[in-house]
Amino acid sequence: MRIREASVDIKAEGRRRTANVLVNPHIDEVLISDYLAGELGIVILDPRRGLWKFADEDLARESVEPQRWR
Repeated sequence: MRIREASVDIKAEGRRRTANVLVNPHIDEVLISDYLAGELGIVILDPRRGLWKFADEDLARESVEPQRWR
């Protein structure tokens, strides 16, 4: 199912982008695309440990628990 347009908010820093949303009925975890990560300025530092940051800052952040659609 495709939802035409949705607003994506990152709780940290009040960053906001408009994006198309695809819903896969077989997957309940929220994922973002490489494109949206780039638009939000997300830089992956260490995917195994879940470390990332925004491109315009030096603060390393830890990933949070997955958000589920149910």
